[in-house]
Amino acid sequence: IPRPARSALHRQFGEILLGRGESAAAAAGHLLEAASPGDRTSLAGLDGAAAELLPSAPQTAARLAQRALELTQPDDPAVLCRSVAAAEALTAAGRLEPAARIVRQGLAQPLPVAAEARFRCALATILCASGQPEQARAQAEAVLAQPGLPAGLRDAAVTARLQALAGWPADAAAQRLAAGVLHAPGQHSSQAVAAALVARALADWDNGQVSQALEQLHEAARQGRAVAADARGAQPLLALAAGLADLGRYGEAEKVLQAIDGETLRGIPARAVLSILAARLRLARGDLAGAATVARAAVADAGAAHGYASLGRSVLALIALRQGDLAAAAQHLADRGAVVPHLAACYARSAVRLAHAELAGASDGPAAAISHLGGAWAGLRHRPGILLGQPGIPAWLVRTALAAGQPDLAAEVAQAAGVLARGNPEMPAVTVAAVHSLGLLNQDPALLADAAAQHTDRWARASAAEDLGVLLAGQASKEQAIARLTEAMAGYGQSGASADMARIRRRLRGLGI
Repeated sequence: IPRPARSALHRQFGEILLGRGESAAAAAGHLLEAASPGDRTSLAGLDGAAAELLPSAPQTAARLAQRALELTQPDDPAVLCRSVAAAEALTAAGRLEPAARIVRQGLAQPLPVAAEARFRCALATILCASGQPEQARAQAEAVLAQPGLPAGLRDAAVTARLQALAGWPADAAAQRLAAGVLHAPGQHSSQAVAAALVARALADWDNGQVSQALEQLHEAARQGRAVAADARGAQPLLALAAGLADLGRYGEAEKVLQAIDGETLRGIPARAVLSILAARLRLARGDLAGAATVARAAVADAGAAHGYASLGRSVLALIALRQGDLAAAAQHLADRGAVVPHLAACYARSAVRLAHAELAGASDGPAAAISHLGGAWAGLRHRPGILLGQPGIPAWLVRTALAAGQPDLAAEVAQAAGVLARGNPEMPAVTVAAVHSLGLLNQDPALLADAAAQHTDRWARASAAEDLGVLLAGQASKEQAIARLTEAMAGYGQSGASADMARIRRRLRGLGI
């Protein structure tokens, strides 16, 4: 069939489907084939199909909306509406670069209030995924400052602002906004309610209220879609899996990940989080090669979402540090850019906060490691939850602070770990981390022995055994020290931590082995 006749048939078929009440999605394929520049009937059909498909199939909606915009003449009155629709659909589909181009072109001209607000909401999501949360927050706040916005548009701005503030869970503005949504959830979209619950959960986590934070994430997952195909929405199930991994509850985290359909996330930045979390679980099992493979996949999946890509590179840096490859770790971290709190960082807190410090410690000593932490631990007494991320973090910090000649910092870390343990007695990983850090601070062999027996994380258990071995060697208990260091060597071997194994060999040679 000649092309003009074929296009005419597709157009007629699309119009028949629409005319008898079929969904715009059913007619979309025909309208897309028929559409030509200035063909208002077909383009209007594409508009309807894109709008209908956006909530459930943003990838298809983005293709339709973008094509409709491409075929719209510059002087067509519909060009602004189609620009806004294309920007929103492309953002929802995770296609950040073409979305950003349309948004910036649109904002370069005077606009009606609603159109400007929709552009700025899309830009807030783009900036947030790109690791620029402060700029994202400014865009969302500019929208919320407009009076008389429709409820749906205001909810979109609220969601964007909460996402931008996710890296600062203690931020008072974020918590006021979340509280306002949760005070009257029936007046807001499920997407806004889910974002508010996630924001509240992150704040509870920082405050050390771990059980309450997990319940908030469970509740967020019950709001609408637990896993959103729309890149603009919160991802409570992914946040829940990350929290379980932070607590060393790897089996539970793996079950959550297995329940997530990866196809739902295909094409959007959150798809990278599946690989990041899989890398963390493999790292905990000692499969460093497998962890590196999936972390590299996360960087590839992230694409232009630089915040997510930087998180993948942080995980790769931690893997390289375990293997003793400082040059590779430095290269991964050099690609990350500035270290700032951002949304993606919530999925691997320890990678973001400690990768630079661990590299500095391995390269230049404990004082350099402490200096790289900067003000990250300011207010630790009131925000003990920042110690969560890996079961061995509090002990690592105490050990590093003591080696750097900062006993006050070491005591503050151990005290904060104790606050966490007392507030969460049902969390074994939290309580044993407190025991380990206090044993290091007080040089107490009984506490270190308890930690070596109770840690469920392989690397943390080996670390406690090493700490005990070093203490016993200093007390001239040579045979016991050798036994504990040998135990640590086996644990590090199971964790794939070749750099730590090399250190144990040096310690054993010092004891004549």
